[in-house]
Amino acid sequence: MKDTSGLPAPVAETDSPAPARADTTFVNLCLFRVGGDEMVLDIMRIREILRPMPLTPLPRAPVGVRGLINVRGTVMPLVDLRVRFGLPPDDTGPRRRILVVLDRHRLQGLLVDSVAEVARVGRETLTSGDGILSGDAAEVFSGVLQYRGRMVLLLNLARLLARDAPVALPALPQPGGGA
Repeated sequence: MKDTSGLPAPVAETDSPAPARADTTFVNLCLFRVGGDEMVLDIMRIREILRPMPLTPLPRAPVGVRGLINVRGTVMPLVDLRVRFGLPPDDTGPRRRILVVLDRHRLQGLLVDSVAEVARVGRETLTSGDGILSGDAAEVFSGVLQYRGRMVLLLNLARLLARDAPVALPALPQPGGGA
């Protein structure tokens, strides 16, 4: 079984599940939107959620890196997830937010369309993307979550940020056949 926590394993990613512990029955996930898709990240990876702020453009930056932001004296790259997923940038969205995340001991900002909620879900509701995700999507999403009748993508932050090219968002089947 794939790591469905949305996080890389501490030492190496394996196909075997982590040993069961009493405190790992549930996980708190931050639900957010990019384009028409809902995604989640483990809330423990998110340091804070901010409104968009001025940025300093970064010439010749990797795809999706809009520039640098200064958060109370800490300078970090700002990655626009719309652009990283091959969508056009949208600087007019009133609900746009920056997720300040910790990736490999480094803070980064992720620009998303909106943040919906923090959900506490049982780990058993997280499933691998086998048979649902393929290609690039299988690399940057650890799996899917059935949540309130919807399928939500479980983002693998380290893998997404390590990529230099955009990733096409997968079309997820929705329960009941709806889109």
